[in-house]
Amino acid sequence: DEAKLITLIGARVSHILSKVRFDIQPIGIDSHMNALKQMLERGNKGVCMIGICGRGGIGKTTLAMALYNELSPTFEGSCFLSNMRENEKKEGLPSLQAKFMEEVLRGKMPIGNVREGVSLMKQRLGSKKVLLILDDVEHTRQLEAFTPNRREKEEWFGAGSKMIVTTRNKDVLIQHGLQEKEIYFPKGFDGQQSLQLFFRHAFVSDHLLAELDDLPQEIVEVAAGLPLALIVFGSHFSFLKKKQEWEETLETFKSEQHKDVYEQLRISYEGLNDREKYVFLDIACFFVGESKEYPFYMWEACGWRPRLALEVLQHRSLIKIDENDRFEMHDQIRDMGRMVVKEGSQFDDPLTYSRPWSKDQVLEVLKNPE
Repeated sequence: DEAKLITLIGARVSHILSKVRFDIQPIGIDSHMNALKQMLERGNKGVCMIGICGRGGIGKTTLAMALYNELSPTFEGSCFLSNMRENEKKEGLPSLQAKFMEEVLRGKMPIGNVREGVSLMKQRLGSKKVLLILDDVEHTRQLEAFTPNRREKEEWFGAGSKMIVTTRNKDVLIQHGLQEKEIYFPKGFDGQQSLQLFFRHAFVSDHLLAELDDLPQEIVEVAAGLPLALIVFGSHFSFLKKKQEWEETLETFKSEQHKDVYEQLRISYEGLNDREKYVFLDIACFFVGESKEYPFYMWEACGWRPRLALEVLQHRSLIKIDENDRFEMHDQIRDMGRMVVKEGSQFDDPLTYSRPWSKDQVLEVLKNPE
């Protein structure tokens, strides 16, 4: 009847409006999005799975977020599981399976182990059209907890479901049964796109821009089309107000041009003062994905003036704080921070780390209290 129809429509609208929407960088993604949607349309009748593969900082997660924003309203249920590599270590795969089930079914779903999670997916989601995105997958076991090997021709979800996996390692996808044609390899930005992204974060005044000549072009050449590097470089240069400062900083970047991204990103870390470095390293080692409330009080008690430090870290694109006041940090930047901690220790010994961040490191420290 009419009342029931209104209730159903209201529930559907409420479900769509409650979906997470990611704030993404629109520059340079249109051609990627078109190619990815074509790949997804090939498997329209059954369940389609594709991979997005490339080095850290190339924009894999941004593309996955853009797809999620556009596609999720058309599915009965959808879930974006971010940073699988790190979150498996922190939460465990059963907890991530439960999160997926709860997002789709809109209710609590405790899961004891991976096998139980797989069984529940088959029972409860076998007829549902779902969208699942697994971000930063490192190992095949992370895929096996959510989807059967593609060679087995078994389906756990309803017709029209889509799965998108981002990873740095193509072998993980191939071992799980994906073919080369089902894997997308995003390329870096071209010169014009690189300049656009750089200036979006550099905030250069018209007066200074007139003095800079070809300096911005030289800077984006050093970044080699890598979106993460362009964002961090742009944010770094936004603090420089004189042409001479730009020239000196460019020479520093050029000296690191042929090293890996870690060395390039470290330049921005070295530009922080001691207080900002302390807060940055704490976040990189302990607080990614955590609420800022607890460490904020801790830093205040230590006299580190965290409000100002966090402002600087955000302006330099080294961290983000989401709508729930949780810290976000790109995994390349997080890894750079942890490398700084390792390099500050003696003989790469966890016992001498200023911030032991993994369970194994903490156990090693507790076993050797001296």
